[in-house]
Amino acid sequence: AVMVLSAGGEAAALAGSRWTLFSLAARLEETGDPKGTREAAHALARTLAATKSPPPPMEIGGRRFEFGRRTFVMGILNVTPDSFSDGGLYLDVAAAVRRGEAMLAEGADVIDVGGESTRPGAAPVDLEEELRRVLPVVEALARQGAVVSIDTTKAEVARRAVEAGAALVNDVSGFARDPAMAGVVAQCGVAAVLMHMRGTPETMQGRAHYADLWGEVVEGLRQALARAVEGGVPEARLLVDPGIGFAKTAEQNLGLLRDLETLACLGRPILVGASRKSFIGAVTGAEVGARLPGSLAAAVLAARGGAHLLRVHDVAETRQALAVVDAVCGAGVDRGTLFSMGLEEGEAQDARAEDRAR
Repeated sequence: AVMVLSAGGEAAALAGSRWTLFSLAARLEETGDPKGTREAAHALARTLAATKSPPPPMEIGGRRFEFGRRTFVMGILNVTPDSFSDGGLYLDVAAAVRRGEAMLAEGADVIDVGGESTRPGAAPVDLEEELRRVLPVVEALARQGAVVSIDTTKAEVARRAVEAGAALVNDVSGFARDPAMAGVVAQCGVAAVLMHMRGTPETMQGRAHYADLWGEVVEGLRQALARAVEGGVPEARLLVDPGIGFAKTAEQNLGLLRDLETLACLGRPILVGASRKSFIGAVTGAEVGARLPGSLAAAVLAARGGAHLLRVHDVAETRQALAVVDAVCGAGVDRGTLFSMGLEEGEAQDARAEDRAR
């Protein structure tokens, strides 16, 4: 974790694991030095409590998502001919609906329907073709009571999909590609995922150059949140995604998973999509169809790092893995308790509000 701490009129940037920072706070508290160390310890404890506590619950598609109680699963449903993993498998509407139903039966909390591939090098799809691919599938699944997400960067696709029953807009551009997107989401009253990326799928892998990976990812997401809020979308309806695989090298993707808890500073629910991606192949040598073990490892690491929602291809296997993670971590327990250092709940809530304001 990286955080800026202010106390006694001074400011300092601190970096380290949460346990390292917690240990530092405990040592500062124990010194009793009158020159501000106890105040610094309390400020550090407040910051840790603010960033580790789960964000408030969110209503999506009539369902209440209580983040921190367990890790939720979003099933991937690509109705495209060229997606990197399952392209061409679900172009037929009936096949796509059956796949969505199967993922729901396996325990998916959300079904993410996409009609335009965002794999590296993918060419854009025109509006009418994307609508033709996604609308019948969204409508059929929503009619069955599923919480459906529409994976698109086009405001008109988002609007039409919401009319067909979608309750969540998943925009890999973070509302940057279509200036009308924020207004559409605001008007429709749905939730949205803002992802970090650079460029377009055709150009993004040439833009994986960062002087400060986490600093730039966090700043990019802050800007995306600002775009959404300025466009009329309440922050309470927004989730963030660090964009694993989007304008990132394999090593950078590993770094995002390693320090995922850094995103807690934004105060929003975190979605992670690492399933079957190329960094797993870079580490293991496995081809796309043989990356389930690596995908499960990434899912476990993401959940342990603070992800609230995971976007995956293999729902049943991921749900089983996450059930163990959530049991070990203590489902239903505020995981920020260890870092509160005796703060009252009201103080912790105030700290979260202050952190978001910064």
